[in-house]
Amino acid sequence: MVAQLKILLAVAALVVLTATIFAGVYLYKKVFRPAYDQDRAAQELLDSNQPAPDLGQRVHEDAVAFIRAGKIEEACNNLQQIIEVYPDSKFVDESRRVLGEIHLDRLFSKSPMPGKLEYTVKNGDALASIAAINSTTIGYIWRVNRLFSNVIHPGDRLVLYPFDFEITVDLALQRLILWEKGEFLKGYAISEFKRPPRGSFPGKTKIADKVAWIDGKTVPLTDPRAGQAEFWLQTPTRATQPGIVICPKPEGEGAEQRSEMIAFGLFLSRGDIDELAVLTRVGTPVTIVHR
Repeated sequence: MVAQLKILLAVAALVVLTATIFAGVYLYKKVFRPAYDQDRAAQELLDSNQPAPDLGQRVHEDAVAFIRAGKIEEACNNLQQIIEVYPDSKFVDESRRVLGEIHLDRLFSKSPMPGKLEYTVKNGDALASIAAINSTTIGYIWRVNRLFSNVIHPGDRLVLYPFDFEITVDLALQRLILWEKGEFLKGYAISEFKRPPRGSFPGKTKIADKVAWIDGKTVPLTDPRAGQAEFWLQTPTRATQPGIVICPKPEGEGAEQRSEMIAFGLFLSRGDIDELAVLTRVGTPVTIVHR
């Protein structure tokens, strides 16, 4: 009887040992070995000095496919994701450019979109008063409604879009970004900037004036010729801070005189300034980032 009990205990011990061995092998294959292989692969990647994979590439490729298929909303979501989630991706600048063009195409078309409204002209209305009351600009009304003069008549229907935009200027990256309610709208390259000879950089400021130049002279924004003018956007001058002038680099007649007027200037392309002049109002907030 004692001998049989010893045999049973030995068999049980063998079964437990066998199960333990199998469990150990299973855990090694399913848990420890994959983790070891992943760590080794990651270390080999670091040791080889190979660049890390660009996680934004696939998202950008999907965005391009969406655009080709006419799925613009899905494309916008992907492009926005690259800007917000993968800012180090080599596709981020292209994503900003494409997303900005999509936003502006929508904004400048007469097609309906959230926020757009239709205004019926009344007796006594003028473009300047309509723009002021509806938080937009004369330039926008001209452009979206394809007007060629300031002449409007009672009963005319105008497409309007109230602006709630903000500007961020990143001096280190030489980039100006236009935002709408915290969402990226469009980015612009700053070709160069002129630092003030003294005084500090403003952190928070605003657009205080918009100036239109023709042949070295200023003209009112309501002047029908303003569509062909060189525009300046200007922030207010403060005690220790010169006002910022956002403009094309002065050229042509009176360029030297205009250049001397600029203590702190951000120079963009003429086309980008023309666009910003349409999209900004007196009072548009401006944030200067300098690192």
